[in-house]
Amino acid sequence: MQFQLDEYFYHRFFAEIFLFLRKNPDVEHWQAVVLFEKRSRETDKQPPFRVLLDSPQVRCLYLEDLQDTVFDSIELSVLQLIMALLRELSEKRSVLL
Repeated sequence: MQFQLDEYFYHRFFAEIFLFLRKNPDVEHWQAVVLFEKRSRETDKQPPFRVLLDSPQVRCLYLEDLQDTVFDSIELSVLQLIMALLRELSEKRSVLL
């Protein structure tokens, strides 16, 4: 999960994926999911990775897009709970500051 803007996020993200694939040569199929808190947290430095980001192997999800959705799966429901807790923490932090 990515909760802060990091212009080199994709550099590290794909480096880790390819390091994993190098160490695990038997892996034939892989898929990665990136969870961003907000669309504004995604870096503009995507050009070297555009082909990968546009492929079905990488999926970007934005928690802000999911907050009003009702899910049937427990996994996505847990994500909703995390999002609600993070919003509440952020609101409390704002009040304290």
